[in-house]
Amino acid sequence: MVISCILSLSGCGTILSVTANDYTPYAGVSRDFSLIQEGGIMSVLAVVDLPLSLVFDTLFLPVTLSQK
Repeated sequence: MVISCILSLSGCGTILSVTANDYTPYAGVSRDFSLIQEGGIMSVLAVVDLPLSLVFDTLFLPVTLSQK
């Protein structure tokens, strides 16, 4: 169950940013940092999601830069 939760989180901050039309570079990483600063259980999940969001934000960088 834990593994399926981790896999479903892969790039979650990035996906949320792109679907919300937030084309700021590395917006997924920014969302994760905001969640970490808030604390709680979501901060633990954001720590797990942070490296994955970094990878996905880097892959989506051409898309985000072309929208600016």
